[in-house]
Amino acid sequence: MGISLKLLATTFTLLAVVLFVTLSPRELLPNNIPLHTPQVHSNFSRFPPRLPSCLVRGGAFKGFFFSLGYLRGVERNLEKDEVTRKEILENLGNASPVHHANGTTYSGKSFAVVAHLMGMSFEDVVTIGLDLQRKWMDGKISRFDIVSKFIDEVLPTNPTTPLPSALKTQLHIITSTTAFQPHIQTPTTISETKKLLIQTSWIPGITGNSFFSDGEADGFLSSYKHPMFEDEVAEQDWDLAGFKISMTKEDAESAYNYGLELGRNNTHSIC
Repeated sequence: MGISLKLLATTFTLLAVVLFVTLSPRELLPNNIPLHTPQVHSNFSRFPPRLPSCLVRGGAFKGFFFSLGYLRGVERNLEKDEVTRKEILENLGNASPVHHANGTTYSGKSFAVVAHLMGMSFEDVVTIGLDLQRKWMDGKISRFDIVSKFIDEVLPTNPTTPLPSALKTQLHIITSTTAFQPHIQTPTTISETKKLLIQTSWIPGITGNSFFSDGEADGFLSSYKHPMFEDEVAEQDWDLAGFKISMTKEDAESAYNYGLELGRNNTHSIC
């Protein structure tokens, strides 16, 4: 009888969790999604409307390079002119010299979207990454410093510098609140962008030295409540999702080229 009661209690507990996940309100979604009014793209009313944006799901180090390659591949497939980081920084505040899809992202891959929108090449980012890796392995920086230092290398360091137009209008970042609700925001300044990038990649004990960063954490923690999107970057295997701090340039290049090939073969995605 004791075993049966224990099993029954476990069943009710699991049921309560499922009901909480499926029925609790998405309190930070309706009024905080800085996108256009969603359009329904399904013949079945029971499905939620899809937001007019491309979702770049979260991922770790290899996933970052995969997504960077994928986004660059799509751009080449559309025969868009590639713009360098130098050209973007020289045109701050002006209209973006190249069109990019309206993107929503979270966790580690948000850095790939930002690096892409900033016109950074594979060599640019892998050089930064390997330099930070060496400093961490030599004990010169803490693992909790890697994210912020990487951001400083990608974005302008002066907080008063105008945010590049592509980031201001086409970048939407998902974080998770202390109640594990998704919170989608569009940064409008360099400082806001840095803060959101730190929050959406904040994993306690791995990239963050506390549970939350100003009440927000990694966007993955609320992924079970994320809204639907019109499109998303192609799925990748589990090998691209792991945290491999000892990753080599060859590992990064392999993931980048894999994404680049998939992006070049993309003939339908809005990403």
